[in-house]
Amino acid sequence: MANGTRYGNGQPQWSRQLTITLKELWATWTAGELCKLTGLSRNAIIGKAWRLGLPRKKASGGNGTKKPQRVPRIRPPVFYVPTLPSPILELDFLGLTIDEIRSYECHYPHGGEGTAITFCGQLVEHGSSYCPYHRNLCCHQASTRRDSYNDFMNFRGVR
Repeated sequence: MANGTRYGNGQPQWSRQLTITLKELWATWTAGELCKLTGLSRNAIIGKAWRLGLPRKKASGGNGTKKPQRVPRIRPPVFYVPTLPSPILELDFLGLTIDEIRSYECHYPHGGEGTAITFCGQLVEHGSSYCPYHRNLCCHQASTRRDSYNDFMNFRGVR
């Protein structure tokens, strides 16, 4: 234990000799070395040095080399060039009946309401029942739903 006696609350009393020793050795010794010498805690040594107005020491938490600053990565701009689909030519409507049409021919109907129903009959796209022209007429992508109440995708509020 240190050369001083303890107060009633358990804190050590700093003697004059202990204070002089701290002032003399503070510049060259570390707080850890001083606490081993005096028998006081490191926090008690640092607190007394602060109360005496002794200069602060630099933190010794590393090997002296600085960590390189992280450079923010700059992403190149992305340009979206809208491309128009190639024009699809309308081919002759062959007018095949239900008995004449095959599975690889366009099933786009024409007629009805008192006239005979005939079909296009051109070659179909893979995975479809229609030729490219009639597929473009019948099958289009659904537009995105714009719900003003639940439009959270375009919310530009606080982030």
